[in-house]
Amino acid sequence: MCWVHGGAPGSGTQPGQQHALKHGFSARIMPDDPEIKAIIEEIDIKSPIDILWDQIVIQYAAIARAQRIMYVTDKGEMIKELKRSYEKSTERSTTKTNSNSQECEYEYEFQFSWDRQATFLIAQSKAMATLEKLIARYEAMATEEQKLKVAKLKQDMEISRERLSLEKAKLESGEPGKGNTWADLTAGGDDDESEES
Repeated sequence: MCWVHGGAPGSGTQPGQQHALKHGFSARIMPDDPEIKAIIEEIDIKSPIDILWDQIVIQYAAIARAQRIMYVTDKGEMIKELKRSYEKSTERSTTKTNSNSQECEYEYEFQFSWDRQATFLIAQSKAMATLEKLIARYEAMATEEQKLKVAKLKQDMEISRERLSLEKAKLESGEPGKGNTWADLTAGGDDDESEES
């Protein structure tokens, strides 16, 4: 080693520096967590097409899971969730009397079936569009074996798309102006509340 490039005392790198690491930037910003390090190492050995396939599978799984979570059983279904609670205690005492009072106040959020269904359909439509874009990118990069995976996934997506169309048709057959038709829901119409008040 020559004098200029590290042979002189005090020259060279400082102990603990990470300039030579392949992911030096990641090592500086990521927490010192073995799980995160293992994920980064796994990403290093994956090809871009494998990473893209993982994203497609995750997106499709999320779409399928959302169908189970957001399922509306019937038109009259309503969910009541506690949004916030407030409790207040007051103690008063004088020489003659003692008094205790407690106040409880609860705020609820109501989710009507048509609102949940509309939210679900809009979110599902966006998720399907994202999935289609991921698949198009994957197909541009894919081998024959990988294209077979995509063909199966497209069949599954078509089934999901038909389900969404059926749900949309059910909403379109709803009573106009009551906030339960597809047009009312996608326009943000919530006429039920204004008519009741």
